[in-house]
Amino acid sequence: MCHKVNNILARGVTKFALRMNNAINEYQRTTGSTATGTERNNIIFSPINLVGTLAIVLTGAAGRTFDEIVNVLGFELGIDISRNAEILHQMFGILLNSVELTSKMTNGLELSIAEGVFIQDGYSIRPEFRGIAENIYKSDIITVNFQYQAKIAQGIINDWVNSKTHGKIHSLLDELPDVNTKIILASALYFRGEWNQHFVKGATKRKPFFLESGRTIDIDMMYNGGTFPFYEDKVLGVKILGLPYKNSDGSSPMNLNADGTFHFEATMYVLLPTSSNANALDTLQSRLSPEIIDQLISRMKNEICIIGIPRMKLSNSLNLNHALQSLGLNSLFNPATANLGLLSSGLNATEFSSTNDNPVIFPRFNNDDDDQTTIQPNKVHTGKKNYIRYEDTIGGYIVEQWENGVYLEKIHRVNRKRQTQSIDAGFDRFIKSQRYQSYGLDALRNNANLVNPGLYASDVLHKVEIDITETGTVAAAATGVIIQRNGNQKRLIANRPFLFFIRHDPTKLILFWSTINKPTPNYS
Repeated sequence: MCHKVNNILARGVTKFALRMNNAINEYQRTTGSTATGTERNNIIFSPINLVGTLAIVLTGAAGRTFDEIVNVLGFELGIDISRNAEILHQMFGILLNSVELTSKMTNGLELSIAEGVFIQDGYSIRPEFRGIAENIYKSDIITVNFQYQAKIAQGIINDWVNSKTHGKIHSLLDELPDVNTKIILASALYFRGEWNQHFVKGATKRKPFFLESGRTIDIDMMYNGGTFPFYEDKVLGVKILGLPYKNSDGSSPMNLNADGTFHFEATMYVLLPTSSNANALDTLQSRLSPEIIDQLISRMKNEICIIGIPRMKLSNSLNLNHALQSLGLNSLFNPATANLGLLSSGLNATEFSSTNDNPVIFPRFNNDDDDQTTIQPNKVHTGKKNYIRYEDTIGGYIVEQWENGVYLEKIHRVNRKRQTQSIDAGFDRFIKSQRYQSYGLDALRNNANLVNPGLYASDVLHKVEIDITETGTVAAAATGVIIQRNGNQKRLIANRPFLFFIRHDPTKLILFWSTINKPTPNYS
């Protein structure tokens, strides 16, 4: 049963990766935010990192915000998650913790995920939220002063990110946080891996890469030959190649699985369309699904291959509010509809002031004219002093707001659609057998008198850096591999747009996802 639930959660992460990739790609296409004219930027992000951040937000969410995050995450457990969210958090937390790999070897795989909550001094943290954030997600909760010590707060957050990524990412906040910021949720993922089979360092050559626009650039193409997991799907029109990393103990697996493949802790999977048409990659991505990806991987066999992959240094800073809104997460970015009442009840009584009506921003970097959502609730002034009544006809509930910044939401979920399927009996018995600690989160979420502190998100920033080299993701001693040619080898030469993802194979969780339209560095 545990394996079944883990597969559901892993498929949810894969589904999120596919949808996020398409959303970013569509945003670049429609806004013209491309590298040069019609040449699109590379897309690189960490699905597991983003899902972990959204899971933390989900822990503190209620009402419509909770519903939208559940839908975006795509966890289809067949239960009423609003009343059983702690089950979801417990299972996902266990899954995330199982991904942690600490290597004592210089050439071993190392992987760590970190979550941090940085909240304005004076704002309370609900014990129900703190219990799950700290005990299940191992999140750091740190008090800072954005209002009067923005520079110090920036330094604390950047130092945290720098430490958690082992110096790989030096800063998350390049600008001072706005003085009105109330909370920043930060996440970091550190990955270090060495290829199980190094590329031949002396074989790297300047070779042409054919862009979607028809233009050609030069890149450093790495070459290798040997036995790799490989499969070609002629119907789907794709070749898929597996580039395994050495395990966390520095070893290369010697024992075969039942299907004839080796067991590795992490693998980079490269998907290259067999067609060289300009829109071949878009066509492939439109056909992919979690089920198809699992099917492609399950059909891979160890084959003698000759491969060519660009040597790349990839770096990307993404503002993801537009992409998340296109996936259906709208209320979180709207102060009139956001509900993070399970995270905080607002300012402590000694700190409370009628002038403190500023919203939460996590994280806020620039004022963005596009942050407005299309959902605009009706705002009605009543006869009561300092009192406004919002009616959200789409969400199906009413928000009563005191203008001092504290909201009381009386939830009337008349038209709200939730996951209401009954809990599978076997799953229910399994959960009870685990004796998970209850933190009281579900009872609090369904309390009709839940206080909403008025926190909302202005933006979500995601920063990723990764190197693809002959030895792996970090420098290490090189070993040579002799490439021999005959007519029986499979070939995958990535000299046109392709995609890759790095997966933690035991859990099937995707760590990194990237669409490569124009490898960097390159030489025109």
